[in-house]
Amino acid sequence: MSELQLTAHALSRLRQRGHRERDLDLVADFGTATDGAIVLTRNDVARAVAECRRLIGNLERLSGTAVFTAGPRVKTVFRPTPGQMGQLLGGKPRMHRVRRRRSRAR
Repeated sequence: MSELQLTAHALSRLRQRGHRERDLDLVADFGTATDGAIVLTRNDVARAVAECRRLIGNLERLSGTAVFTAGPRVKTVFRPTPGQMGQLLGGKPRMHRVRRRRSRAR
């Protein structure tokens, strides 16, 4: 959990009200701090959801990308073929299936 420390009273109320301890981290991370409280507003939620959507979009766009490094230096970046990806991940190289044309019965 974050820097927040729960008192016995807060833990009791948390459970009574259907919250989980990890919920507090979300409120603390994305909420708005006020004098003595952290409030998770609808605007805070909308901002966090938009941020997550951007992250998801970037992850989907980058899926299959390999970054080759030498220590802290980036040597090259590219999208490996399925066979190369298998080798990079330590598995057997994948073979591409060759599609066979069906012969027409006459």
